[in-house]
Amino acid sequence: LINYLKLVMATRETEQCRVIYLSNDNKIIAEEVISEGLEDQTAVYPRMIMRKAMERYATGIIVVHNHPTGQLRPSNPDIAITRKLAAAADTLDIRFLDHVIIGMEEAGYFSFRENGMI
Repeated sequence: LINYLKLVMATRETEQCRVIYLSNDNKIIAEEVISEGLEDQTAVYPRMIMRKAMERYATGIIVVHNHPTGQLRPSNPDIAITRKLAAAADTLDIRFLDHVIIGMEEAGYFSFRENGMI
């Protein structure tokens, strides 16, 4: 999944946010670009993401966005939206599996889950 996301997102010139909707056995139901923004920001609406997850009968989600600057460190707004997404998913019994930032630094990605932030 990370290799695919790096392929489609790492070299974008603007920030993009995608959601991967998953079934109970972690099979991909759908992948959707939910917003495209500027060089350093894009809009993310937890309510819209959760509504679409419920419409697709998804029981899990992975949120992904890129940093066109290549830098992987999450910004304060990235951290804040991750907390809001986690709270919204928890309320609806949707598994919030990860929020991934794709960039061009050596590792190529930052996982909130792997870094203990979810």
